[in-house]
Amino acid sequence: MPEEAARHLEVADRELTRVAQIAQKTLGFYRDTSKDKWLHVRELVEDVLLIYERKMRNKQITAEVSVDPELRIYFKQGELRQVLSNLLVNAIDACASGGHIWLRAHASTDWSEGGEDGVRFTIADNGSGMSPEVQKRIFVPFFTTKANVGTGIGLWVSKSLLEQHGGSLRFRSRQGSPSGTVMSFFVPGNANLQVHELPRSA
Repeated sequence: MPEEAARHLEVADRELTRVAQIAQKTLGFYRDTSKDKWLHVRELVEDVLLIYERKMRNKQITAEVSVDPELRIYFKQGELRQVLSNLLVNAIDACASGGHIWLRAHASTDWSEGGEDGVRFTIADNGSGMSPEVQKRIFVPFFTTKANVGTGIGLWVSKSLLEQHGGSLRFRSRQGSPSGTVMSFFVPGNANLQVHELPRSA
């Protein structure tokens, strides 16, 4: 089997397991007993991007990734992948054909929570943006603007998972010209801080 095909199958198998666990957890039937472990952040980001590679290619969306290859975080892999997946698919759906997505992660300190160390993730898009009315409701369970394709639980689940671990999720969005949305979330925990300052791309 070609190496690329084998990697796709491996990622797909992990994703099926993760989605099943998150669905069970959301319904109250599952408790995540997996242990925290050291995660290579860039590798995790690239795996998530690979899952949505075809969807992005069909819409001719380009992604710009800015993550130091040495950056690591001690956290639950499945939950971090879930949050990244939820925010990335929202950014893809918001973009028109030929859109652009920026994904950045860097070691950071959350001064709003007493100076706790961790990793800050940012996912930005140049999509249509959200109206003030929609912005007020995006974390409400089962609220969605995606008609027949949205469940309305992605952002609610993401925010809940992060807050369970002392993290946070914030956003800003605007319509008009230019338009777009920036989602930023902080994951507290022991991080490999041997990283250099990264150029701002979003």
